[in-house]
Amino acid sequence: MAIGSYSGASVVVDVTGGISISPIPSTKIKPYCKFFVNDSDSYSMNVDGSSTPKVFTVAPQSGYIWYCEHLTFGIDDGGTCPPSNYGALSELTNGVLIELVRGTSEIQIANLRNNGDIALCFNHSVGFFENGKFMATSNGFFGKLVFATCIALDGTNGDKFRVTIRDNLSSLTFQRMSAQVWEIEENG
Repeated sequence: MAIGSYSGASVVVDVTGGISISPIPSTKIKPYCKFFVNDSDSYSMNVDGSSTPKVFTVAPQSGYIWYCEHLTFGIDDGGTCPPSNYGALSELTNGVLIELVRGTSEIQIANLRNNGDIALCFNHSVGFFENGKFMATSNGFFGKLVFATCIALDGTNGDKFRVTIRDNLSSLTFQRMSAQVWEIEENG
């Protein structure tokens, strides 16, 4: 099934979700690091979603297709951050829900309730920093969730990644997520 075609080139997704990209002019494909944002275009995910869940998304515009290699997650907090906490907060009641939305289908990727969940999910290219060590003034974690094959997101279909904050994370110093994508304009 071709989902985008160009003079002499096509992008094909097979039934197992793998992709192959035949030669595409370099002017038609662009790499981006896209931050998840809320309705106000804010990418700061240290918010209070306990009474009203806060939603952050990253998605291609209509007429564009993204191929996502990985998601990146970063959290920073001033207190002690054992595996059973979320940052330095107690384990979350509801969690941070990460989903892939394809049209009307919602696919749960993860529900992060503690630092152990974060470390197991975002376990590639991991970086830790500890207060008082090598210029760090707080405790934090950065890591990537790398997909086995690139995930195709079609902006015309409304495909996106969605993160829903369902607890109070406002006391965290920092929390953000991004997607590393290759963008292709359909029939561009």
